[in-house]
Amino acid sequence: HDSSTGGAVPPAAVGQEMDEQAVQWLHWMDNNRIGVRKAIGADYRKRRYWALGGRAGCWRVFVECNEGSSWAWYEGEALVALIDWLQRGGIDREQPLLKALELCPIPKKQAQGGSVACPPEELEQRRPDGYRTVVAPLLRGECNGVLPSGGRALTVEDRISACCEALLVDMDFFTQPRESTARMCQLLETIKSCTSATQMCRLVLEVEAVLYESGVMHEDWEQQLRASWREGLNRPGISMRDVALHLVTCQQFVKEQDHLLTRLAFMRRVHEYRCPLFYPAVGEVVTTFRSGVRLHLDRYCAMSQYYPVKDVEAARERLQDMQPVERYKILAIGYRSYPFSEIPPW
Repeated sequence: HDSSTGGAVPPAAVGQEMDEQAVQWLHWMDNNRIGVRKAIGADYRKRRYWALGGRAGCWRVFVECNEGSSWAWYEGEALVALIDWLQRGGIDREQPLLKALELCPIPKKQAQGGSVACPPEELEQRRPDGYRTVVAPLLRGECNGVLPSGGRALTVEDRISACCEALLVDMDFFTQPRESTARMCQLLETIKSCTSATQMCRLVLEVEAVLYESGVMHEDWEQQLRASWREGLNRPGISMRDVALHLVTCQQFVKEQDHLLTRLAFMRRVHEYRCPLFYPAVGEVVTTFRSGVRLHLDRYCAMSQYYPVKDVEAARERLQDMQPVERYKILAIGYRSYPFSEIPPW
């Protein structure tokens, strides 16, 4: 296909309201579950087509050629022509791509003889600014939550809360003393109630203290930055943006934990392997039976020749203090996967 000009996606003017058709574009992406992890489809020449950038890339379909060696995009009349080309081709392997593109909302305007697709320069003026709410680099945990509806971006408070939660649950808390685990649970319960910058500062300072005392921070952290970092969070008049930037610095000094996954990657594996287990959501209350938990963990430990069971064994040791029946509230969820050290017979 002949494509229109390609390149980096520039931001649109700051301060504009979300265009209704831009919201429809985001709904189209959500309904087809497409984005940076899943292409719209591919044509018979093995070129893949993507919807990237969320609202910053709305009304553009990007095409990846030669396994990523070159890129371009379609928009406006070029996108209409692409759909028409696929329709006339009638190639079976292109039908999933065609069906998705036929449903994508393309802004149009009235002209002589009927409606036509809006030209690229008009789309550029209408395209929302996808970078307006970006105040810090990617924080841990942002990929584990559910995005707000209606095209609304995550707030700074949302991002800070998600990062604090991820930093706590990603460490091996089940190997820590019970006092540390209780302190961590108390922090997890207070995360959602923090709304002001002052409250967030106290939260982030407490999270860093738990991480430091648990031994998950690199040695360079104390030698180079810890004192000045904590002093910076204690200064008066600090903004929410400053809190986020301090958190970015802190997360870079956290030791990498093995086998961590995002929520999306974890649930994809659950679907692929047809795992029958029940996964509660944050905030739900679950009832556990000690005998059932013990039996479940024992079965995993019996397969130690296929994957490491250190974490499972640590969790099993905690059962000696567990009542026969107990109720728990889910405060946070961490996601892990363990690679096989030996291919199992099944």
